[in-house]
Amino acid sequence: MTTALDPQTAKRLAFVRLVYDQAVQQSRLPAPLNVTALLTFHDSVELFLVLAGDHLGAQLDRKTNFLDYWDRLKKTPNGVLLSQSAGMRRLNDHRNGLKHAGNMPTPEALDQARVDVTAFFDENVPRVFSQVSFDSIDMADVIPQDEVRVKAKQASQHAADGSRALAMVLVARAFALLIGNSRAMRGFGRTLRHDAFFTGSLESAFRKMGNNQAPRLGARLGDVSEAVVEIQEAMRIMSVGLDFPQYLRFRELLPDVWPNDEDQDAVIARRDEEHGRFADQEEFEFCRQFLVTAALRIAEVKGHQQRPSWQRSE
Repeated sequence: MTTALDPQTAKRLAFVRLVYDQAVQQSRLPAPLNVTALLTFHDSVELFLVLAGDHLGAQLDRKTNFLDYWDRLKKTPNGVLLSQSAGMRRLNDHRNGLKHAGNMPTPEALDQARVDVTAFFDENVPRVFSQVSFDSIDMADVIPQDEVRVKAKQASQHAADGSRALAMVLVARAFALLIGNSRAMRGFGRTLRHDAFFTGSLESAFRKMGNNQAPRLGARLGDVSEAVVEIQEAMRIMSVGLDFPQYLRFRELLPDVWPNDEDQDAVIARRDEEHGRFADQEEFEFCRQFLVTAALRIAEVKGHQQRPSWQRSE
């Protein structure tokens, strides 16, 4: 068996889990968007095989074929006999058919790939990494923001312990730390339609306004304000490259947390638990993955936010 994971190995294993979860999400999209899941599933397995080879000290080179890893890893000093070779051969055949011959996989082939890859990780992660289960791999290890990573790891731990209500509160808290506290998205406000009263400038509308028009103008300005606030929220999400429909689902699943009052987190979790208003396992996994994606996207954007070279010396 192997020794305890070092931080870099844990981070790489977390990345494998992240790629696998992306493949699962892709596989549930409508055709033909779901076809890319086949390539992503294959990538996740190959990333794991390379990591396993490094971890076990296997003699591998760039010419090592996908199916050769089973024999190579068995012959290492800490030899591990990987399972699911038949399923992975099937996955490899479908992947090669798509990538090299343009053969589109059937829905049944994609379902089978998801089942095969899940079984591969469930059985082989503990074989290579002693006492580590696939479900216990924490994708939060790849989050670059320290405070966000701490909250995300706490969420994962509570979810593993069966406290998903508190886990979801901590995901909400982590997201609040990442981009600031946000209200749930509810579209872009009321639909604003053409109104003759507002033809021309706002100044002219005020000039035409009698006492009986004041509520009408106030309501109109209220609608504009609501729309601008929600459009601004949407633009912030999309400007960092996040998928807006996924964000809407993410926000719908998250509980509302009180800004700057973490003492209430346990209270909120108990309330949600009592009323049965908390995510199931699949929903938690989706939210955790979205949080990780958001953290990586925001870190990438931050890396581009540099002053022009001619201003840096000022």
